[in-house]
Amino acid sequence: MFAVAADDCAPSDPTLTVQAYTVNPQTERVKMYWQKANGEAWGTLHALLADINSQGQVQMAMNGGIYDESYAPLGLYIENGQQKVALNLASGEGNFFIRPGGVFYVAGDKVGIVRLDAFKTSKEIQFAVQSGPLLMENGVINPRIHPNVASRKIRNGVGINKHDQRRCLLIHTGYDEERRVFAEPAGDKFL
Repeated sequence: MFAVAADDCAPSDPTLTVQAYTVNPQTERVKMYWQKANGEAWGTLHALLADINSQGQVQMAMNGGIYDESYAPLGLYIENGQQKVALNLASGEGNFFIRPGGVFYVAGDKVGIVRLDAFKTSKEIQFAVQSGPLLMENGVINPRIHPNVASRKIRNGVGINKHDQRRCLLIHTGYDEERRVFAEPAGDKFL
């Protein structure tokens, strides 16, 4: 799960089903959470926010990555500089295995998205999560994401602004949206 603490992080349009939050990691903190101090998974955003947002600093929170039934990440997960789950390059069925897949990472005041086959561990990486398919690469929508495949799931995504690569966009959709909703209007704005 991602949480952003900031004073000026705001939704692009609160009336839309698709919510987009622009984040500047030089002035805002992007963190990832999986387990409580006792090793138990947070499990829900509600449980996470009840514990970490006592002072009202969290401006945006969303699910990140793909998890099994016990809420363990299926792929790479780094939190506070410690790799807790290794990169998963296996083949399989479902969203997680659509290729090319990607990793979103936070390294100091920088953020990035990289293909699975290009990811390299580094001491500078404080947070990272492996997710499903890259929706876009070099401004091109992933051809494996079909426009007529409906999925009644909440979707989240992360994009890097190609005009200001210090900024990232966190996107959350409602149940009726599908993955191409992220990519189609963003082609001229994101890497």
